[in-house]
Amino acid sequence: MPLSPYDGNVGLAEALNSWSEKLEQMRQLKDGWNRHHAPAPSDLAISNAAMLLEVMAQEETMPTRLAPSAIGGVGVTRRRGGRMAYTEFYNNGTAHALLTDEENDSTFSVQTNRKGLEELLAKIKAYLDG
Repeated sequence: MPLSPYDGNVGLAEALNSWSEKLEQMRQLKDGWNRHHAPAPSDLAISNAAMLLEVMAQEETMPTRLAPSAIGGVGVTRRRGGRMAYTEFYNNGTAHALLTDEENDSTFSVQTNRKGLEELLAKIKAYLDG
């Protein structure tokens, strides 16, 4: 599967389905999936990442990368130019975001409810488009 199923040429619904399928595949991972000791993503981390995907689809945007985290959870990346927004949904239900470019980093906790994820996406869009 390509890292970015949504490139503007693929329909948004098709892209959302592709990303959702990738998340569902993460449910099959077992502890140690990276050949080390990485915990498999929990159902809670996957569900929280899925909620962010739904919020992103509402705003007609999609991630550029979605991957299991080596520390346990799911990472969602959106890049534009030299800027990156990375959100990590941890297995315990918490989440943090990183906004970064080649010179500056900003990290903050994220509320894992619909309102919190809508606020996160607004920050991501402002940062990447700014």
